[in-house]
Amino acid sequence: MFATLLEPAWVILNRILCLLQPFDELRKGNATPTKTIQAKYTSLPPQLVVWRALRSGHLLLAAVCLIAVSTNILAVSLSGLIIQGNAVEVVPLESSQQLLTKFRGLPIRENKFNINYYSHFYTAMSNITGGTPLPPWVDQNRFYLPFEIGAVPVTTGSGNPLLLQDIRGPTMGFGAELKCFKLSSDQTDDNSVFFEVLPDIDSVDFSTSHLLDNGTKIQCIGNQLHHGTNGTKVLIGDLPGGPTAFEAFNPMIPVDGVDDGGFCETLIVAGWVRLGANESSVLAGETQNGTNFNRNLSSIFLGCRPQLQVASFNVSVDPGGRVLSARQTSNFSSDTAQYFSSSSNNTANVTSLLSQANNLIAAANSNGFSWHNDSFTSDWFNSLLGQTIHSDVLVDPLAPLPNLANATAITETLYTQLFALLLGLNTEVFAQTETADIIPLTLDVVVEESRLFISPVMFKMAIVLLGIQLIVAVLYYTHRPRRFLPRMPTSIASIIAFVAASRAVADFDEKGADGKNGDERRYAYGRFIGTDGRTHVGIERHRFVVPLKSQNPAVKRRRWGREKDKGQALTWI
Repeated sequence: MFATLLEPAWVILNRILCLLQPFDELRKGNATPTKTIQAKYTSLPPQLVVWRALRSGHLLLAAVCLIAVSTNILAVSLSGLIIQGNAVEVVPLESSQQLLTKFRGLPIRENKFNINYYSHFYTAMSNITGGTPLPPWVDQNRFYLPFEIGAVPVTTGSGNPLLLQDIRGPTMGFGAELKCFKLSSDQTDDNSVFFEVLPDIDSVDFSTSHLLDNGTKIQCIGNQLHHGTNGTKVLIGDLPGGPTAFEAFNPMIPVDGVDDGGFCETLIVAGWVRLGANESSVLAGETQNGTNFNRNLSSIFLGCRPQLQVASFNVSVDPGGRVLSARQTSNFSSDTAQYFSSSSNNTANVTSLLSQANNLIAAANSNGFSWHNDSFTSDWFNSLLGQTIHSDVLVDPLAPLPNLANATAITETLYTQLFALLLGLNTEVFAQTETADIIPLTLDVVVEESRLFISPVMFKMAIVLLGIQLIVAVLYYTHRPRRFLPRMPTSIASIIAFVAASRAVADFDEKGADGKNGDERRYAYGRFIGTDGRTHVGIERHRFVVPLKSQNPAVKRRRWGREKDKGQALTWI
């Protein structure tokens, strides 16, 4: 409203200045016609004569024209000055934790009825393929000990509604990092794999060898594989014809129960094998049903061992406990055995926990290795890997073997997610707090409150425009034309009276309107003897004009509001 009412005031001042500016130039004398008589300031709306004013050198008039236009911009800036938005507030909330940072030593999932457990696989598959949220207190890397989320504030003290954003607090995060290394086919290497298809075709010889830090050489075999009479012999069933493949993701155990410090129990072997169709001889000389069996074999194997990771985190969750973000606030603990409450050997407890996780994450089928000549795999882990990379190249018998670095990266990432899901879906493995041991916490509840704000852009724009208008207003009233006219030139009769009996009229007849004589002559406003022989006050050629005084002595000015002007300004000689 202020800017809208301000615009007509500036337009009136602009129009008055357009009328008086040529007469002010004439009063000074020796004025050119282009700046005075020929200045067409009244033929356009007053705001649009800015270019003509600049061409004539009337800078104040040009500034007033721009200010009159800028009031429209001021109206926009003032209308957008105050905006409604949300302000973030942090409200403290008292809470507690019901789970201790201790494992109870219980199995992650006790199988009482010989039923396989696949909940973590279904959850991961749903998250990867459909984008469904993960369970509460679980993200892609870790499980976080939950804290109690009670009643959160929904209004301020004055009753204004609050929009809940998240709840932040400190807690402990548990996860596992999988470290993979290549298994060489050279049995003399520190970490090697022995894999060979046996002559009877329905079995393979499979084992791994490792050199421990203490110099002991150990051998590991598959834990969930269907072994034959020989400990390393694995039954694989019928071998299909044509290009064939199988995938291994198997937890391992030591051969003959050798004490290896838990190395084999925490070892998982991931492998991808391709078997060609009747190519170069790997089994040259062997026969099957009286025919030669020559097929090219290629493979890649990884040995992977998980490491338990425990650290402090500041987590941000929604009211349902879904993890929005997590920021690590401490280094990973170097002594993970301290997080087991069992009185037995805690190092063995760590090994047992990781071994259980390996068996649940591997979840191999009961037949061990499964050959296939299509692009479908029979194990959960490789199915999830295929969904992760959106491709079946890992299990396609016609595709080349996967790149070692890529296979290592995606295997480690998926294992970490599945381990976190196992803990999040089976929180009973953690010790419960007693009433006397409840851990108090102070949470930060982040809420948004609707408030009014000052727009920085609109504020700066309004201040600049108002400042410029103030400066131009001061210049306008300090440099305005003097009160020397007997009447305002707002009508044709008034203008004719200013040039009556003037020789200047002859310079702008039909012949001389555009002639050089008119352009070269100078004009002034003052007292002159007209063509009728009488004295006049008006516009005449400069050389015939006697200048007037700068101020009309007959005009009484208003002093402190007590006296008023005595009528119209008079013509004086």
